[in-house]
Amino acid sequence: MRCFVTVGSTEFDALIHAIVKQKCLESLNKIGITDLLIQMGRGKVELEKGNRCGINIDYYCYKDDILQDITAADLIIGHAGAGTCLEVLRCKKPFVVVVNEELMDNHQWELAERLYELGHIFCTKPNDLAEIIRSPEIFKRKLFAGPDYSTLANAILQRMGIDDA
Repeated sequence: MRCFVTVGSTEFDALIHAIVKQKCLESLNKIGITDLLIQMGRGKVELEKGNRCGINIDYYCYKDDILQDITAADLIIGHAGAGTCLEVLRCKKPFVVVVNEELMDNHQWELAERLYELGHIFCTKPNDLAEIIRSPEIFKRKLFAGPDYSTLANAILQRMGIDDA
């Protein structure tokens, strides 16, 4: 099984440090992950490609499009940026959101908490990542249905005086 980690276009070294710690790698191995691909953005963490704890580790800084990496993965771990969250949820992949606490006003917590409340993701902090990975519920989250445009369409039809039935 494959795990893809993304930090987006910024720097989130705390997530990179957390995911390559032995504790996290052992947790990933325990749930059947054999390949770990990390998109590390502008991070300054020095990583080594190769095998650790039975997991093949590879990384890159940026790509024009990470959709292929998302669709090829069985588990996604990433930052709580709105674009990344939406892209992963649309692909209907298990998603662990790691909130970057160093961001101003911590707006990522609001999005992550709401998506967690709706049952779509797990959210955590970098230091608690290994524990979340071991959760038996990690692959059992509620699928994201996307927007329901019928409500808007019905409201427009009603406003125009057209019966939608």
